[in-house]
Amino acid sequence: MVLYLCPLTVGAVKQELPSPLASPGLKQKSAPNYTPEEIAELDALEAMVQRFIKSVELYRSSSRKMLEYKYDKRKDLMFNYYEQEVRQLEEEQRVSRLSAIRRFQKFIGNYPDGGPYTADAMFRLSELYFERSYDEFLTGQEDYDVAIDAWDPDSGEPEPELPAFRYEPTISMMQRLLTEYPDYRLIDGAYYLLGYCLGEQGEEDRSLEIYQDLVAYHPHTRFGSEVWMRIAEYHFNASRLAEALNGYKRVLGDEASPFFDKALYKLAWTHYRLADPEDAPEEYTNSVNRFVELLDFNLRTKAEGKERGGDLLKEAIQYIAITYSEENWGGLDKLVAFLDDMGERPYSRDVINALASIYFDQTLFDKAMPALKLVQERYPLHPDAPKVQEQIITAYERNRDFESAAKERDLFIASYSDGGEWQLANKENLEAVDYVAGYTQKAMYAASIFYHEQAQVLEEAGNIDLAVENYRKAAAGYGDYLERYPHDKQLYALTFYLADTLFYSLDFERAAVEFTKVREMRPDGEFLVDAASNIVFAYRQILTAAISNGEIEELAIKMSSEREEGVEIVPLEIPLLHKQYIDAIDILAEINPADENLPNFLYTTAQTYQGFDHLDEALKRFHRVLENYPTNEETAGFSVESLVDLYQTKRDYRTVAEFTKKIMDDPNFAANTDLLSSLQLYRTGAQFLVASELATADKHDEASALYVALVDENPTYANCDAALNNAAVSFEKSQRFDSAMKMYQRIVDDYPQSPRADGSLFRVGVNAQNFFDFEKALATYSKLVKEYPKSTSRPDAFYNIAFALEQLQQYKKAAKQYLAYCDVFPKRDDAPEVCFRAGEVYEKMDDPRLVRKTYLNFIKRYWQNEKHRDRVVEAHLRVAKSYEKQGNLKQMRKRFQIVLDEYNKKPDAKSALYAAEAEFKLLEPDYESYSEVKFVGNSDTQSKALVGQIETLKELSKKYGALLQYKQVEWMLAALYRQANLYQLLTEQMFASECPTEFKKLAREMGLYVEDLCDERLVLLEEQAIQFEDAAVQQYEQVIERSREYQIANEWTDATLVALNKLRKAEWPLQKPAKDYIEDVGYSSPRLLTNDGALYEPPPPPEPELIVEPEQTDAAPAEGEEAAAPAEGEEAAAPAEGEEAAAPAEGEEAAAPAEGEEAAAPAEGEEAAAPAEGEEAAAPAEGDAAPAEGDAASPGAEESDSEDGEASAEGEDAEPAEGDNSAADGESEETEGEAPADSDESATAGDEG
Repeated sequence: MVLYLCPLTVGAVKQELPSPLASPGLKQKSAPNYTPEEIAELDALEAMVQRFIKSVELYRSSSRKMLEYKYDKRKDLMFNYYEQEVRQLEEEQRVSRLSAIRRFQKFIGNYPDGGPYTADAMFRLSELYFERSYDEFLTGQEDYDVAIDAWDPDSGEPEPELPAFRYEPTISMMQRLLTEYPDYRLIDGAYYLLGYCLGEQGEEDRSLEIYQDLVAYHPHTRFGSEVWMRIAEYHFNASRLAEALNGYKRVLGDEASPFFDKALYKLAWTHYRLADPEDAPEEYTNSVNRFVELLDFNLRTKAEGKERGGDLLKEAIQYIAITYSEENWGGLDKLVAFLDDMGERPYSRDVINALASIYFDQTLFDKAMPALKLVQERYPLHPDAPKVQEQIITAYERNRDFESAAKERDLFIASYSDGGEWQLANKENLEAVDYVAGYTQKAMYAASIFYHEQAQVLEEAGNIDLAVENYRKAAAGYGDYLERYPHDKQLYALTFYLADTLFYSLDFERAAVEFTKVREMRPDGEFLVDAASNIVFAYRQILTAAISNGEIEELAIKMSSEREEGVEIVPLEIPLLHKQYIDAIDILAEINPADENLPNFLYTTAQTYQGFDHLDEALKRFHRVLENYPTNEETAGFSVESLVDLYQTKRDYRTVAEFTKKIMDDPNFAANTDLLSSLQLYRTGAQFLVASELATADKHDEASALYVALVDENPTYANCDAALNNAAVSFEKSQRFDSAMKMYQRIVDDYPQSPRADGSLFRVGVNAQNFFDFEKALATYSKLVKEYPKSTSRPDAFYNIAFALEQLQQYKKAAKQYLAYCDVFPKRDDAPEVCFRAGEVYEKMDDPRLVRKTYLNFIKRYWQNEKHRDRVVEAHLRVAKSYEKQGNLKQMRKRFQIVLDEYNKKPDAKSALYAAEAEFKLLEPDYESYSEVKFVGNSDTQSKALVGQIETLKELSKKYGALLQYKQVEWMLAALYRQANLYQLLTEQMFASECPTEFKKLAREMGLYVEDLCDERLVLLEEQAIQFEDAAVQQYEQVIERSREYQIANEWTDATLVALNKLRKAEWPLQKPAKDYIEDVGYSSPRLLTNDGALYEPPPPPEPELIVEPEQTDAAPAEGEEAAAPAEGEEAAAPAEGEEAAAPAEGEEAAAPAEGEEAAAPAEGEEAAAPAEGEEAAAPAEGDAAPAEGDAASPGAEESDSEDGEASAEGEDAEPAEGDNSAADGESEETEGEAPADSDESATAGDEG
């Protein structure tokens, strides 16, 4: 059984008391009465219990430690394993205990009067109850730990309660034992356990009664010392000191008891509490004697090697001194007499020193001084003698006796200096030696302070030379002191004093170093501000001296006007002295922003960075000066000018504009008119340049807004037309055509003399067209054509009239305008394409006659021009397709053959596309004839037909194979598809053949059904047809392979996949459209060529240029210079899909829709604007060129629709005769720009306007 005692109230180490069975034997009121057998039995029982307790505790402790160790190593796995083991053993222990409890309960129930056996059972059952209660307490503690960890204070649930000891079963059984068996041999153990359990449960009074009964009935019990100690503690805490005194004395009867020294200490304390200077002065003596007895007991046991009471030694000495400090009883003399009578003891000095300390702490210095001096006199070499000496000095100082304090200080230095008797005696005591060294430094400190104060007095008196000398002496003293004591607690103040004396002794470099130490030492120190400021002044003095001595150059600042354009600005290295000066100022600004010199200091740092070309840092610093000190007359204006110059140096015009505006609106600068005037000039130029940068960066919304704002703010600005032009360009880039149109119109209206007026008028038309205002677009283009005959935008306007008409679906007028363009500007590189586009427009009208007429005219014009040979071949093809669309197969075949003939004259890659299509189209009739064959009649007839069909397949397949020579992917795939399809058709024709007529007769002769015989024939046909089917599949797969090779998907690949799915469904499922897994690649028509055979790249249209730099004058462009031309590489002003487009510039291809595309129509609900009634498309102005007559005709171009018996309807234009209205490039002797004579094709919408 383990008994856990409550801690005693004394200041002793807590000690676990022995088990109740640890007594040497039960004792009655008289001498012991145990028999040897009983003693042996008692000892055996005690040993068994102790072994059980130790085993359980050891096992539990070891298991827990092992669990903790294993938990760190293997976490949950090992923890769970060992925890289970421990829990299992604990559970087994509980089961065994419960079993024992039940057995003892049963025994007691069966034998309530069983004498000593029943008593033993009761005693052991009580112990088992005790163990069970304690185990339940531990279990409850574990549950509480879990619950308290899981408990949330904010949950509203009550806090889990701590478990409490519940020893009621033990108490009940022990009371029964005491009642029924008062003479039981272990009855004192029962009393002890009962008292202990009651005390643990908080029933202190009942516990006291049990303890008192125990010592009353069994005065010689083994628990005597402990029980009396508990009784005495109870009375001491209840201030029943007489009863406590009796209890402590009872404990002193057993010196071997572990409670002896504690009882002796508490006994002395109790005497002290009983003492009174008048009523019970003897108790002071009793208290001192008991404390001395405790001290001597400690010395004796320590000498014996078994020290006891050591933990109470210090408190005993202190209480002796406290006792002698009683004013009406003790005193130093009385203490000294007591100690002298007693003789010298190891603790004698400590007692006197303790009394001196009490006096000192009570500020009774007159009493403390003799005691301290007595200690020094009797114990001069004691390690603490220097401390006592310091106390003496301090006592004099606090008593305002500085002269005596000085003498004692001198005595300190003399007595404890290096090499003295005390130093030799205590050289191993480093703590004492260090203490002496610490006090010695005070003398050095005093000397430095003296010189410093003297220097200040002399300086105030005007004696500068002598003051500087004393400053130097003070600095030397501070320096020596700090060198010897670098970690002094006054280091901060002393370092400042050193720096201050160095500064005023004119040693600025060392002063800067020491002031820096002060500044860095304490961020909130009392000298921080002064040190930070003095560092700046020190570096300024050093910098001034360095410049004066020629060590560094004087700072020179280069303005933006002095810098070369395009030269990179590379920051220069800043000399160390400048850096130190700047750093000092920056730190001062952080420490003391209110420093009166700071604006000038900060401005100086900004100038320094500017002078060494650290522009970004200079900007930041000038801004800081301006923001923090906007009203400073010296620095604010200069900072503004420096900032503007820096931004100009960095080409940061946006910031120039914003910054100047900010300053102009700042009331702090309202009175500085000169500054505001210059800022206005800076702002205007900067706004233009910022807008130009935005436009160049494609930030057109911002650019246009800024250009417009610039003009609105300064309408008389010399470059307003350029700004409006640029605003319009930006509006166009951001698809805001209405806004762009307004800007161009504003140039025309407000600045009509601007060299950009005609270009602006053109852009008005373009943007009106882009904004679907076609009526305005046509009117604007017509005005430009009429009023600006020399404008470089005139050809584009001419073309755009046609394009706008086309967009309005006024195809006839549009086509005529395109043709007029070719007549008026025949030498422009884009003229052939524009002529060709007229035919495309007629195709949209679905007018085959006009389509053929236009393309035939195109052929007449350009058939001898090698640059446009591919377009000539394409024109032939389009004529043929026109006949195809009308179903005129004869003319279709003839025209397709012309395409082949023209191509074969001089094959080229660009024309191959059209030749391939023509040849494919020529094979279509043969293919259709092949596909319509059916096998009917008797067997011989069908066999002959099959042989013929196979021969036709071979011939057609060979012809389709010839298409591959053109190397045109689309028609290559078509030809391969047709080859495969020939085999598939043959297979299907064989399967669809009739059952021969003779099979009916043959079936009767053979006695078979006709159907069976026909089925057998079909099986044979399948065996023959399988080879053709396999050939078809192979050919189809070749189509797919080629399509994948060229990454193209079209109608032929789609048809191929359908066919493969039909023939090989499992291998070729139709899961998704072919285009989803074969990338579609489009092929466009061949491009125009230049004279040297290279691809023709048209120049961009005349679009207003973005003027980046503001012009200085309004002068017109120089001779030969195009106004407002777009940047190189820009496309003509053609619209995106669905938008209207401007005409291409001279020499550029017309922005025609791709083949097969319709031109964009007006938005839903809008009417397309057209020329007024009676108007024609825009005509060339006087002087525009017309084509020459007598051009040579291209083969096939002389033929007309009359070949097919067609006649031109009355009132319609007939196809041109040879030489009519066409000319080959380079053959006309008339120059471009001359008007044609009597040309109906050249009537324009501008004639009326």
